[in-house]
Amino acid sequence: MRAFVVVALVGILAVPAIGQAVAAPVSPELTWGEPAVPAKVPEWAAADLEKLFADVMKQPDAYSGAWFDGETESVVVGIPSAVDADSSNVTSASILDRLDLDRQPSISIQGRTAGQLMRAADAAIREPLESGRLMSVSVDWEGNGLSVGVSPNNLKTQLALERTKFSPLLTGVRVGVPAYQNSGPGRDYDRYPYTGAADVSSAPYGVPLRVNKCSTGFAMKRPDGSKHFMLTAGHCTSSYPGNTPVIDAYTLDLSNNPTVLLGTSVGYGNSLCSSTGESCYQGGARYGDVGVYRVSGNEAKIWSGTATTNVKATVVSTQTGLPAVGDTMCFDGSTSGKRCNLYITDNYTYYLESGNLYRGPVVRALAAINKCSQVGDSGGAVYKPTTGGVRASGIVSGSNPNNGIGSCEFYYTSIYYAQQLFNVQTVLP
Repeated sequence: MRAFVVVALVGILAVPAIGQAVAAPVSPELTWGEPAVPAKVPEWAAADLEKLFADVMKQPDAYSGAWFDGETESVVVGIPSAVDADSSNVTSASILDRLDLDRQPSISIQGRTAGQLMRAADAAIREPLESGRLMSVSVDWEGNGLSVGVSPNNLKTQLALERTKFSPLLTGVRVGVPAYQNSGPGRDYDRYPYTGAADVSSAPYGVPLRVNKCSTGFAMKRPDGSKHFMLTAGHCTSSYPGNTPVIDAYTLDLSNNPTVLLGTSVGYGNSLCSSTGESCYQGGARYGDVGVYRVSGNEAKIWSGTATTNVKATVVSTQTGLPAVGDTMCFDGSTSGKRCNLYITDNYTYYLESGNLYRGPVVRALAAINKCSQVGDSGGAVYKPTTGGVRASGIVSGSNPNNGIGSCEFYYTSIYYAQQLFNVQTVLP
């Protein structure tokens, strides 16, 4: 265990408690390297945590977060010490009844609110260090602080953490390098009604040039059913803004190919800043890495299996909050096909992408090296297998198989953010 020097918290990352001053917990010693793997959550706990995080996102300063305690086999809800739990309707009994949880959660009194932690993560990923940059910043709900990723070869960056204004928030330091977008040359032949996890290329129709290869995610629609969309990654639509996406783009000369027009992203934007390509504030919030194509029609299915499969899986339900830390997911992309055993380590993370762009908030998961996403998988469907089909969880953003920890770091945007940003809902049977 390496000793860690604690310094005063000042500036933008200072996060005083609501209503009164509450001493923030500090960590005199930190774990350097990949933190302990979170306890695997049982199905009932994953469902309860999803409901809890939907409420956390609605009133982030009434909570400090939520997590599964593997030792007691219970869901724990963090409540800030400065919050009046009774008046805020966040007592254990009221949460159980109001959110229709399977089991009554335990309560843990914490120093910082979930809102303070999320705002701190957003600021920390952009904080300049004396040397180098942070590779990732994740909210550690149980630790009531932040866990960060630093370059394995940059000792100056690691030492600089001891002198930053956010050091009192740090609960762990992991090794990390920039993640890579999984778009580029790379389920083909998709046709109306369009299906998720299909091959798609963003490029001006009929113009020979290098195409931007990606995948579609899930079928979405306006709540009144007036418009239909296919989700993808924001960097897939921002790379060629205003252009028409096509499928079956097998060569660079699209004018001589039997391509099919999928739809358009014109007028619907995405979660990234047009000037920088980073995740940007829109209406006071950030929405990860997500975009949409408007299409003429779609169905509640995704392509599932190998990269050349003609088998479909039905999307029977969708998450409406952030997924539970400790849960496992699968993804389907046009290059890799179906890959599973993505183990969620953090559900609120910012990461540094290979073009020195910050993306977030996203979900971070670990997987075996051979389960990593590849070029062309960006925008693909992340889901949890369930009875009768799959439960939609999010959209592939990027991954990094070369981080020195012997496993793949996989990042995806929660479908919750797409629902909020585009005012859409997942198409279900």
